[in-house]
Amino acid sequence: MTGLRYQRFDTLLGRCGIAWTENGVAHVQLPESDDARAVKTLETRGAVPAEPPTEIAEAVRAVARHLGGEPQDFSGVALDLNGVGDFARRVYAATRRVPAGRTATYGEIAAAIGEPAEARAVGQALGANPIPLIVPCHRIVAAGGRLGGFSAPGGGLTKTRLLALEGVGLPLEWPAGATTDWERRNSRIPSSAATTTSVARPQKSPCATIPARSESRRASTGASAIGPKEQSRIQLPWSVSKGRSPAVSRRRG
Repeated sequence: MTGLRYQRFDTLLGRCGIAWTENGVAHVQLPESDDARAVKTLETRGAVPAEPPTEIAEAVRAVARHLGGEPQDFSGVALDLNGVGDFARRVYAATRRVPAGRTATYGEIAAAIGEPAEARAVGQALGANPIPLIVPCHRIVAAGGRLGGFSAPGGGLTKTRLLALEGVGLPLEWPAGATTDWERRNSRIPSSAATTTSVARPQKSPCATIPARSESRRASTGASAIGPKEQSRIQLPWSVSKGRSPAVSRRRG
């Protein structure tokens, strides 16, 4: 990938990395134990260190805030998915519509993109996700309340920590009387159980919003840049705008 730049930055969970092109974010690195290895991984991809432009700098600050316990809405961040196939792009677009504090199953994402028999392929696409957190693959779990896989450093432990930051406890606790995954996940919980702070925004999701690029700017970046307009074509089995969503569960202590 030509024109790839990167920056490493600190968060409360550890040192992260972000790489970008003029089209948008191309890679995100979650914290890992070996910083030198993380840098080598970026530079092996042809990235060179640089100061980020305004939009990328805002994404960096948002990642730091999110990992510090203040959930953010990354749906306005433009991506560069050059080299990513059509199926994975559709999976990532659907995944980006699952807001902080909520989860979906691999099967639900498969159904949302019109491929209901491809839950396993959805998992494989998310396992290759180059932009974790901004494409929130940690919010996609297995059926029956199981955690599912996670390919970023730390594996399932990191996935659990990211979900916990957003108010989702594991193992997932289903409301009494719910008999199917959909009923369980679409049930409401008392407002006192919410652990994220609501911020006024049209979708009423419990996270702060990063301003999206203008339509004219996105249009000039080519087909590899995916933003909110493209995501809006993906219909998930709940309506965020109407406030219907899978339940946020908490671990009982």
